[in-house]
Amino acid sequence: HCALVVHGFDCGEPAIDELSTLGETLEHEIRPDGRAGEYTLVPEDVGVRRAGYAEIAATGDPGREADRLQVLSGVEAGARTEGTCRNAAAVLYVGGRVPDLAAGVCAGRELVQCGAAFATLCRGVQAQAGGDPSGPVRLRDRARRLGLAHRCVV
Repeated sequence: HCALVVHGFDCGEPAIDELSTLGETLEHEIRPDGRAGEYTLVPEDVGVRRAGYAEIAATGDPGREADRLQVLSGVEAGARTEGTCRNAAAVLYVGGRVPDLAAGVCAGRELVQCGAAFATLCRGVQAQAGGDPSGPVRLRDRARRLGLAHRCVV
């Protein structure tokens, strides 16, 4: 479908190499026929609430892994989920699964809410394990501690 090269900003300052929920994102779109375009989008353009840095910042705290599992399982419904769905939108758009980023955000939300995102994580952990049960066991244990064991398919 196309390729996207993106750079997100926070208060006008370069911030992240992904679609931003903090502010503007500069997006370069390259189509297979060689056509290219450059545009700037803000989170609200695709139906995402603008977040504050403290809402999404990584802290290096191992407990934040729980946040990621809660996002992918549909338990967390805040800024981290919105950022995840905003970036999933780009993957779905580039892959030709949705006509635009706004539709991709909606599809990303549906994938999280129906459990497909978490199931994909579980299958990915299983595939990476290559027969070693330690990764899937750790994921099941973490999911159980978070009350998500019923969503874990490994």
